[in-house]
Amino acid sequence: MKEKEKTDPSSGLIRVVHFTRKPGPDAHSIERIYSDLTSLLPARFFVERKETLFYSRGFFRRVVDTIFAVFRQGDVNHIIGDCHFLVLLLAESKTMLTIHDCNALNRTMPGRFLLWLFWFKLPVMRVKRVVTVSEYSKSNICEVTGCPAHKVEVIHNFVSPEFKPTVYSFNQEKPRILQLGTKANKNLTRVLEAIEGIHCELTVIGRMSESQHELIRRFGVDCRNLYSLERNQLVDEYKRTDLVVLASTDEGFGMPIIEANAVGRPVLTSTVASMPEVAGEAACLVNPFCVEDIRRGIQKVFDDDGYREELIELGFLNVQRFSPKVAAERYAEVYQKLAGR
Repeated sequence: MKEKEKTDPSSGLIRVVHFTRKPGPDAHSIERIYSDLTSLLPARFFVERKETLFYSRGFFRRVVDTIFAVFRQGDVNHIIGDCHFLVLLLAESKTMLTIHDCNALNRTMPGRFLLWLFWFKLPVMRVKRVVTVSEYSKSNICEVTGCPAHKVEVIHNFVSPEFKPTVYSFNQEKPRILQLGTKANKNLTRVLEAIEGIHCELTVIGRMSESQHELIRRFGVDCRNLYSLERNQLVDEYKRTDLVVLASTDEGFGMPIIEANAVGRPVLTSTVASMPEVAGEAACLVNPFCVEDIRRGIQKVFDDDGYREELIELGFLNVQRFSPKVAAERYAEVYQKLAGR
């Protein structure tokens, strides 16, 4: 495509710029979603991805990235990922911001006020539209920032086409559990305690800390730890598992739920935050703060063949709510309005 056609309004093209963080080795989930979105939008949208020059660390690096963003604007500026501060110098009337969750504000840390100010309060004030991924996250954003509800639109995440039904035979001898994520909200400590003494194999996706490795040894869990996976490798891990566990204490959405639904694997997830909204009836719901309840849920999925098969069938129905086509249509509507076309 000629450069003139990308920028000439008379061509009918709408140039959308996705501003995203420079991702670390274990931070690709958000980037994957929007990479898929790009290929699904109607032909009238020309999408460019602009990564920040630096990792999101330090004051001066972020200032430089914010200035550079000014010279990379399109007809629509869409900020995604961990770089909300980029909106501060962009044209408000054509800029939108996706906020996936407010989990970072749950942590007690130095600089929490600055995080709230530059990642949430000011960015929400400085954009025309805010998009989030669940009603739970929308409620949090409005509460945390004071943003009016009409300014925030919910567009659910969707499942990539690589996640599709595969042949499944439950491993009765030694069931395999898949846990995605190692951050505090992923609740790995309670999951490890819950499976102590259960004859199973645990695969944890995400770099584990030394203290987490120590817990593996303490509870005597047979565990594989994988990280920096390519997408096809991640899909393969879903295929080889017997149960996907997301007993998280807080999620803005919970992608593993619908990815497991799409592949045809039973899911255990939490009764809190966005997870019941995303899972519907297609998961075993447990109290993530209760080790015994997590253990009870895992044991029920392992022991009850009928229940396990029911979760899989309900999962195939549930994942239809998270269609890539529907999400692309919703984003196209928002982009069209912001571009004023």
